[in-house]
Amino acid sequence: MSFPIEWANFVPKPRPLTSGDKYHVFLSYRSVNRAWVLNLYDVLRAQRARGLSRSCVLKAGDPLIKNLEAGLTASQAGVLVWSSATAD
Repeated sequence: MSFPIEWANFVPKPRPLTSGDKYHVFLSYRSVNRAWVLNLYDVLRAQRARGLSRSCVLKAGDPLIKNLEAGLTASQAGVLVWSSATAD
């Protein structure tokens, strides 16, 4: 599934990063939603947002809570992607 390019017309431009911000958006999701989130990530990048994709940062064995807190703290906004497949 991919987003139509027209979606980019509706995405607001990100505000400039401040000294405390490393990312515009922190994306949190389960791997079952990865394909959908990667499309969202591409739309955000097309709008010049510096997104943080959880799967790009965490490696097997990394402390999940600590890394999620660090990603959220360094971001202007957080997005939790939830689906019926995530509910398990």
